[in-house]
Amino acid sequence: MAGSPCPLSLERIFTDLFQNQKLRFSSEKEQFITFSKVVLTKDQTSRLTYPEGYEPLNIYLLQQVDDFVNGTSTTQLKLTSFVKKGDQYIYGFYFTILNQPSFSIPILTNSKQEIMLAEYVQFVWENYLEVYNDVIGTGVILGFSTNPYYASLQFSHCNKYYYQSTNLNGVLDPNIPKTHMLGLSKNIKLYLKNK
Repeated sequence: MAGSPCPLSLERIFTDLFQNQKLRFSSEKEQFITFSKVVLTKDQTSRLTYPEGYEPLNIYLLQQVDDFVNGTSTTQLKLTSFVKKGDQYIYGFYFTILNQPSFSIPILTNSKQEIMLAEYVQFVWENYLEVYNDVIGTGVILGFSTNPYYASLQFSHCNKYYYQSTNLNGVLDPNIPKTHMLGLSKNIKLYLKNK
């Protein structure tokens, strides 16, 4: 009889699901998704709010999404906060980061130290929750958003990253290009070696 998938360890969460990525949409558009370990001040952590029952692990990743289109660029910044709930699973809450200048990609990937955010940065919860699973040896993200409503499935395989999201109307974006994995940022690698 089948049951729930096994929880994914924190090390596997990072190595399987939070490697830096490159997407090429066309000859005019590329996207880079860069993850880097971040340290928050006590004041900043006090501004992160969670639904009842979730306990933060005080482990945070910065996600910077850089879109390059015809020589111009735009950047979005997010924070992933890892939490537990009393079961064996690790969950991820996402917050949009405001009042923070973007970082250069080499700084995020090559820094051996945790990244520090601006003092008065603001966090806006995205109403999105991920749970990290081990499905027959593959790290899998199951995600759910309540505003807007959609579910997502994500995993990596053979140095590619796969993402699909659906709502009541079906697949939201069937044309996401192949995603190439670019490896872990140094401060994440060093964190894992020290675990």
